[in-house]
Amino acid sequence: MTDFIVRVVNENNKHIQGAMVSLEIGGTPTVDYTDKYGVSRFSVNFSNQININGRVRVDANGYETDSRYITLSFNNVKTEEFRLREAATRTPQLSPGKISIYVAIIGAAAAILGAYISAGLPPFQKVPSQGPPSPTQKPITPATTKSPLSTVFSIPSSPSKVAEDSASFFSEAKCKWFSSDTVNSYFVDTSLRNEKPVDVSVKHQIYTSTVYMFTYPTNSITVTCQTDAEKFSKLKLAMGIPDDGIGSKPVMTVKVYQGGTLRQPLYKDIVPGTLIDTTINLQKNNSGQDNIAIELLCQRSNKTCDIYFFEPQLL
Repeated sequence: MTDFIVRVVNENNKHIQGAMVSLEIGGTPTVDYTDKYGVSRFSVNFSNQININGRVRVDANGYETDSRYITLSFNNVKTEEFRLREAATRTPQLSPGKISIYVAIIGAAAAILGAYISAGLPPFQKVPSQGPPSPTQKPITPATTKSPLSTVFSIPSSPSKVAEDSASFFSEAKCKWFSSDTVNSYFVDTSLRNEKPVDVSVKHQIYTSTVYMFTYPTNSITVTCQTDAEKFSKLKLAMGIPDDGIGSKPVMTVKVYQGGTLRQPLYKDIVPGTLIDTTINLQKNNSGQDNIAIELLCQRSNKTCDIYFFEPQLL
């Protein structure tokens, strides 16, 4: 059995979740639905064949249906990407019955207007303007009252000390990511993709994440960031594996490197519901920088291995 992966995105390259993907081989269709990353996965049995012809169809709410014929090769099973276009808004059509009603209404209005004109009555009468107030008349001004909402929802500004002494790790640092399988692994910064932050549950608590990464079994993905150790002295690093990933039964290892050296402890054989919260003292190199790398190794999973970062801060 060989895995065949379909990735579904929209015209802005955003993942489409819940799209129905149908893979038809030999007249027998198999249906799956894309996950939150827009990915659907099929197991293909080549049965001693080198190549297999098939057809893929993708349906998603609000998008035009797309389908194509494909040829799968046993030696090179690639990821097939579908970029869906938003469905055009249909112009409502009027039924003959409704058209008749509208014609009757317009005819009645025309008859009334004709009767006014025949009687010598003006159909429309202009309302005279009141004009500006006289010098002796005091203009009426609306009373101004302070809305209670301005008090209830006023947000105090953050202390300047916080803004000066801390910064978002991924916004401040210079980062690069790479993977052993760049086709099926992703590092996602929602702020760069104009997407909303993601709320995830870890250890039965809700956390908000703007950055996450994932990969498939036996693969690894790493993000390496260069920090300014002259400006900041610590990195508060928080990351976790979502509770809802338990259905995929993922097992993974997370490694943290500092200056190219593996830090302890090694987070090995971790599963959904794991929260990693640690503080790293930054160390200056000759250029006043410090390099931090986080590596995710997916040991096994029915789908993907995911890790979410929860606003890591440079202090």
